[in-house]
Amino acid sequence: MELSTALAAQLATLGSSAVELPEAIDKLHGTLLAVVPSAVGLSITVHISEIDLTLTTLPDGVRPETSLRVPLSLWADFETGSEVVFYASTPGALVDLAAELGWALELNITWSSQVADHMLVVDQHLAPLAGMSGLDDLSAINRAVGVLLSRGRSPRNAVDDLKTAATRADSSIGAAANALLARLDRTVVRQHAELSALPARARWDGTAASGDHFCGLYRGESQRDQIMLPYLREGLRNGDQCLCLIDRTDPTIIRGRLAADAGAGDEQLDVRRASDVYLVDGDFVADTMVGFLGETAAAVADADGGRQFRATGEMSWATGGPRSFEQFFTYESELNRMTSTHAPALLCLFDLDDLDAAALDNVLRTHPTIVYDQSVIDNPNYQHPDDRLASC
Repeated sequence: MELSTALAAQLATLGSSAVELPEAIDKLHGTLLAVVPSAVGLSITVHISEIDLTLTTLPDGVRPETSLRVPLSLWADFETGSEVVFYASTPGALVDLAAELGWALELNITWSSQVADHMLVVDQHLAPLAGMSGLDDLSAINRAVGVLLSRGRSPRNAVDDLKTAATRADSSIGAAANALLARLDRTVVRQHAELSALPARARWDGTAASGDHFCGLYRGESQRDQIMLPYLREGLRNGDQCLCLIDRTDPTIIRGRLAADAGAGDEQLDVRRASDVYLVDGDFVADTMVGFLGETAAAVADADGGRQFRATGEMSWATGGPRSFEQFFTYESELNRMTSTHAPALLCLFDLDDLDAAALDNVLRTHPTIVYDQSVIDNPNYQHPDDRLASC
C-alpha cells in the first residue's frame, strides 16, 4: 500500500513542470515495477505546451495481458484525454493496484469501453498507442519551447514554430526541436559576440531617411518591439506613410500599441500580416515585392507633396524553417538599388533564433545598416548588389 500511495503521489505531480516530465515518467516507471512484479511498462499521452504527445516505456515487441488507464486531466497542465496507461504481462495483475489507486485518488473503476475522464479503466487499453519509445524527444521539445519563451515568444508561437519546422523538414516535432537546439548551440554565442564587437554609430531612436535599408536583429518579440515601434512612431510623428508587416503578433495588437501615435490619422498606419503581402498566392516573387514597395513610395510622394513612405517587415515567414533563400536574399540585395529621392525607408526584422550561420551571413551581406542592441551600426559586411552578383 505504501508503494501504491507513492505511485498516486507521483501521478499528482506529473503536471507540475513540463520541463521535468521525462524525469517524472522515469520515476513513475520504476515505482510501477516495484508495485507490480509482472509490470512491463507504461504509456503516457499528454496535451502539454499545446502539443499532443504519446510516450511509452513499453519495450518493443512486448504484448501486455492487462492494462490500467488513469486519467491525468484532474491535475494541472493536462487537458481532457491526457492519460497514463500501466501494462503488465499477467492477467489480473493490475486489479489490486486499481483498487488502491481508486481509493487514493477517489476515482471509480470500470471494465467498460465507455470511458469517462474521471474513471480508472481496466483492460480496455491493451493495444498501446504508437509513440516515442524514449523520452529524449520530449525533453528536447520542452527545452526548445523554453528557449523560445526566453527569447520572447508566446507559448502558442513557440509551439507553432516547432510544428512548422517539422512540417517543412518532413520530420517529427521532436526532430525539429533537436535541430533547433543544435543550431542554437552552434550559432548563438558566436553571433552575439560578433555583433557586439561592431562599433555603433548612434543609439537607435527610429530615425530613417529615404533609401535607408536596415536589418533589425533581435531575439524574441520584446526585443523586436524595441526596434520596430520606435521606427514606426518616429515615422508617424514625421507624417510618413507607414506600413508594418507582422506575423508573430496579431496586427490589431501592434495597431493598439501605436494608437496614441497614429491619432486621428489612422489611415497613415497600415498593419498587415507579413505572409499575406510577401507570399501572394502562396509564393514569394522578388520582382513583385520590389515593385510593390517602389510604386507605393512613388504614389505616396506624388499624392502628398513628397511625403515619405517607410515600411518594416518581420521575416519569420522566410526564415522560420528550412527553405531555399536564394530568391529571398536576391530581393533583399535588389532593395539597395532603390536610392531615388522618394525611395522608401525599409527596416527588415530578423529574429536571430531563426538564422543559422549561412542565413545570418546573407542578412549581413544584403543590409548596409544594422540595428542591434539599441545601436545603429554601419555594416562592414555589406555588399553592393553588383558585388554580390559577381560573388555568387
